[in-house]
Amino acid sequence: MHESADLMDKTAPVNMSKLLSVDRVGPYRGSGSHFHEYWEIGFYLSGQGVAVVGDTHIPFTRGTVVCYPPDIPHSERSKDACLGYFIATDRFRFVEKTIPVCTDHFGSKFFRIVSLLHHEWSQKLLRWEEASDHLFQLLLIHLERQCSPSPTTHPLVSTLCSEVERHVADPEFHVGDALSRLPMSSDHLRRLFIREVGCSPLVYLNELRVTKAKQLLHEGRWRVKEVAMQVGIQDEYYFSRLFLKQTGYRPQAYSRSVQV
Repeated sequence: MHESADLMDKTAPVNMSKLLSVDRVGPYRGSGSHFHEYWEIGFYLSGQGVAVVGDTHIPFTRGTVVCYPPDIPHSERSKDACLGYFIATDRFRFVEKTIPVCTDHFGSKFFRIVSLLHHEWSQKLLRWEEASDHLFQLLLIHLERQCSPSPTTHPLVSTLCSEVERHVADPEFHVGDALSRLPMSSDHLRRLFIREVGCSPLVYLNELRVTKAKQLLHEGRWRVKEVAMQVGIQDEYYFSRLFLKQTGYRPQAYSRSVQV
């Protein structure tokens, strides 16, 4: 979903954006007014409040991405403890007439990219600079797509997305049943869903479950079996295979990597 807040008219630079830093910050409760000479991409993992950029107020919650422009005072007001990734870059290569704001909805692709980017940046393994740069450029492409206007989603696709999102933690939920309850041929709606969302409803459900699992593993409070149950998967071994397929890590390895 696309949102924007008017700011100022600038000419978008043609040079490639350079990654300056990647930090995982929090939990914290808002921030005082400050500014810097670089762009800062804030991706909120938890908490909700309002970001104040100059005279513009931007509500944020889990999944919100706010791109803070250089030399403009900004602050955060929140009653909840916030947690997020903050990425610094010297410039954006796309339109800068607005403050880019979007929400990471479909499949949480932004979350997956940022998590890998932070891992490369913090661990500094072999060829980490090259890997970080590639991931950062991919992140910018995804951000540009999210912050650009897109065709209107078919209402039944939106309904199915909402239905899947509501049942992420329900082990009794079946995508086929949800499709059959909607007033369109299941095969036709599945094809329409793939065209508009970019994956099948089942893949979308699994992506949401793995994304939720990654958030729980970040917290480090539950065993793998408990995490699997909280994302609607009763078979721990199936969960581990699904997690490995989507992330390249087994859940235990991923948990260790994000806790260091």
